[in-house]
Amino acid sequence: MGISSIDEILESVSDGKLKNVLLESKHQYKNLCSEIYSQLSQHQSMEEEPQDRYHRKTPVEVRREAFSTVSPTEYPIPVNKRIQKYKEKWCT
Repeated sequence: MGISSIDEILESVSDGKLKNVLLESKHQYKNLCSEIYSQLSQHQSMEEEPQDRYHRKTPVEVRREAFSTVSPTEYPIPVNKRIQKYKEKWCT
């Protein structure tokens, strides 16, 4: 007869300290799972939104377009003026 869940482990533990440690671990695990889920759903929503840098196309549309043609449309990265100022100041 094996223990199948964290709840059963917590019920079978008689030492209060160990029970608190296991409860804390369970709580941290649930927090970690919810944080990962939230990050994934945020990333997924960014993939579905049209973006100005791709001329109001979604990243998925841009990838499909790129794979379906011999010479895909280029979307250059715009110059970041803050990075340019930093490089001028510190890299010369």
